[in-house]
Amino acid sequence: MSRLLQRDVDFDGYRVRTLQGGEGKPLLLLHGTGPGTSAFGNFSRIFDHLSEHYSVLAADLIGFGGSDRKTEEPFFDFDLWHRQATFLLGLMPGKTRSVFGHSLSGAIALKLAAENPSITKVLTTGTLGVRFPVNNALRLTWSYPVSREDIVRASETLVFDNSVIDETFLSNRIELLRTPGYQEYFSKMFGEDHQSLVDRACLDESTLRKITADVVMMHGREDRPVPADQTTLSIGKILPNCDVSIIGRCGHSPSMEHPEKVLGTAKLLFN
Repeated sequence: MSRLLQRDVDFDGYRVRTLQGGEGKPLLLLHGTGPGTSAFGNFSRIFDHLSEHYSVLAADLIGFGGSDRKTEEPFFDFDLWHRQATFLLGLMPGKTRSVFGHSLSGAIALKLAAENPSITKVLTTGTLGVRFPVNNALRLTWSYPVSREDIVRASETLVFDNSVIDETFLSNRIELLRTPGYQEYFSKMFGEDHQSLVDRACLDESTLRKITADVVMMHGREDRPVPADQTTLSIGKILPNCDVSIIGRCGHSPSMEHPEKVLGTAKLLFN
């Protein structure tokens, strides 16, 4: 994180933790959801490399990382996170922008692109955005891990190669999970029926067809919580300008397991 500066900004009365740095074309990074998730947690292995080539802005979604938490329902608030991302776009310079969204925020990135012609490039990894049946791996991912063993087990659900779940990754998540009040808040956020949460992030076909940006969708072949054939492959068939990359020996977190492939794709797309 050496090339990125931490700064808090105000959005709609919420304090939002941002990471900014680099020079070049503006690039917005949007992280996924899950216990202990944050912008740094999702993108730590590619942050510095991206900031060598782009003007990067990342932020913790409200309720995650260093950003404020909501005080009233709904705590799983796709519409609020979408509005937050729209606000972040307004902080970025230039007439055109690129967006990189992971998991739930892949759907946010696509929705932004459908509404904002200034977004000319979109990269998604392990994205949601269409309805698919909730499976046990996703239920585990969206459950609060009480013990360290629970954290390890939930984290291993996200990857193909368990060796990437190292002490640096675990300590970052554990620090956030042990924040006072986090367990109660997280339990409220994901306490509803998980299928209804997936459905809130669904984009209809008419929205997807409005996207004129160039889109590349990357997805791990071994993604258990969000299977590629039920999400990315379905969305990719609808988008007008879309390439799909299925990564072998990879789970739900391409930026963790195959950062070099994600960075190579980003360079080709965003330049």
